Amino acid sequence: MEHHEEDDEDTATSKNQLRIIICMSFEASRRLIRHSRYLQSDIAFQRIVDYLEFELACMDCDANTSLIFCRVFLNRQTAVAHQLIFQAIHEIVYADTGHYLRWRHLRATSLDDYDGFVLQWGADQHRGQAKGLGLFLQSLAASLPPRLDLHEPTRTIQSLTPYEHLHRVFRLCSVHFYRNIKASPVPDDVKWLMRSFLCMEHPNWEGTLAAIEEKGGKAGRDWVKDKRSTHFAFEALCWEKSFIPRTVWMAGESNTNLIETVHRDVNREGVQCTLLGGPERAGVHEVYGVQPTYSTGHIFENAFKNIRRRDTSLNPFQIKLSDETNARQNFYLKISTNLARRDITEALNRLRALIDKAYDVHNKLVLEGQELEGTGTGRVSAAVFDLNS
Repeated sequence: MEHHEEDDEDTATSKNQLRIIICMSFEASRRLIRHSRYLQSDIAFQRIVDYLEFELACMDCDANTSLIFCRVFLNRQTAVAHQLIFQAIHEIVYADTGHYLRWRHLRATSLDDYDGFVLQWGADQHRGQAKGLGLFLQSLAASLPPRLDLHEPTRTIQSLTPYEHLHRVFRLCSVHFYRNIKASPVPDDVKWLMRSFLCMEHPNWEGTLAAIEEKGGKAGRDWVKDKRSTHFAFEALCWEKSFIPRTVWMAGESNTNLIETVHRDVNREGVQCTLLGGPERAGVHEVYGVQPTYSTGHIFENAFKNIRRRDTSLNPFQIKLSDETNARQNFYLKISTNLARRDITEALNRLRALIDKAYDVHNKLVLEGQELEGTGTGRVSAAVFDLNS
């Protein structure tokens, strides 16, 4: 089997034969044809022992629920393995529906032609998966009649490399991008420079890369080298660097949260299963139509959950604000009480001062009276006047 530099060493050099088991129903093929505009894919690791699980899904906006088109069990993550998966899905869909998946940059007649095409493919930065998708698109373009590329009219779609095909459809998950930056051992100001590449347009691309390499040390240089060596990461982060139409970019999801939630089914349906038991348990929903959730999927339920989630997130803040308000009120009450007590104390002190002053005056008068004792003329007969005479 052909080896690519993007292949993980632990899977690319496996001595075991490549094993691929595709679980996809007829109805899933029909749904994929109808809902193929914005697709997401990812790899899970827990359902079946010694096997990986590739999943392809999208959001059905009308039913407000996720659609899982297929589950593929494989024992390698090489670029060729993923190319074979995409080729097999392509053929299964045609066998079930009589129609092939149509890719915008391969089939559209103009840059504004979006109807009925695969417009965007979201995934993480796994190099084998991305290269496998590019290889499949390259082989698919080679099977079509020669035609000029919509974005580079001087070239044909047959001349595009696997990575150039990715530049026209592939989108990197923002959540994985931010999470990896958060774990990077570089200063915070360098992390902000790294995050700036997830944008529509960047004001100073090369200058920012140089600043990351200079300020980030070895970790910063390794980060820039890693992104450049993928040949698709920067184009999948910044619209300006890609060939995805602006309206498609803005309408599509910037993350792969949808496909991550699909992995939850693994925990509910069983982990570490056998190769026979795993698909059997996973197929219950498709065969018997069992709802994957007790909710109806109505938009009202989502709105209610959002309100409740927002209230839950605001509750600690409200409690803290209430505690601060109570503390301030208690502080103001204490100040008011102290002020009132101080006013009463001052009045009492003034009254005591007046009483003490009155006592002093009284005592002074008593002393003066005692000093005057014995200094008078004694008794004097008062003159009697007869008013009738």
